[in-house]
Amino acid sequence: MIDWGKIMNVIYFAGGNRVETLHKIVQSEYFTVTQIYVTTIETNLESYKVFAQEHEIELVVANKKNINELFNYQNEEILLSVGYRFIIPENIFSIPPYAINIHPSLLPNYKGAYSGFAIIENGESQTGITAHFIDAGIDTGDILHQKVIPLDILDSVASMSTKVMAIEPTFVLETLMMIEKKSYKRVKQETIGDEVVFNDKRTPKDSEVDSSLSLRELVNKIRACDAERFPAYFMLENIKVNIRLEFEREK
Repeated sequence: MIDWGKIMNVIYFAGGNRVETLHKIVQSEYFTVTQIYVTTIETNLESYKVFAQEHEIELVVANKKNINELFNYQNEEILLSVGYRFIIPENIFSIPPYAINIHPSLLPNYKGAYSGFAIIENGESQTGITAHFIDAGIDTGDILHQKVIPLDILDSVASMSTKVMAIEPTFVLETLMMIEKKSYKRVKQETIGDEVVFNDKRTPKDSEVDSSLSLRELVNKIRACDAERFPAYFMLENIKVNIRLEFEREK
């Protein structure tokens, strides 16, 4: 039984550069972060260590094999996953009254950890951010909060990510407040035919362009590639030719 008159405690499963979102939560008078879980492959581990020390929050570094052993439930009301790099086991997410994941797309479209490139490659005019209940599937749980983010031809995967990250802290706090006030509605995700879950990392081969594509499709394909690590390219007489875009608006 949840006591709605008290501060709600949050277990935070983190990944990527999500410290600003943590700051937003701990600055609220309604929520306390009791534990932070990150993975052993977390590239921003040091920033989470500093944050946890400054705010006297327990930090747990776990991998897929020992997360069950290390997980220590302390009667928290909310389990919140923001960019966490592993799938959270059901025997963990089913314990708290609320288990919520934040996903950087407009679900039910573009599920999976690596869906960003497909949003750009498909020439979408908008993306968004979704808060959904965690279930046994991959980004399939009921939706409780969403926001739309406009895109244009100048956007890349990196700039789209920047747009999402800019609104994420406020969006996450709004989501938590909807839970605290019981002002949300659970919306089941629509079923999409031939649905693709983008859960595979991109490889250099994925950046090879097909010259038979239309000009618009070529532009979308090129800007969906990682211009620094895996730039778009084509092969010409056994020579790899890299492609980068440069945009200039007409005056």
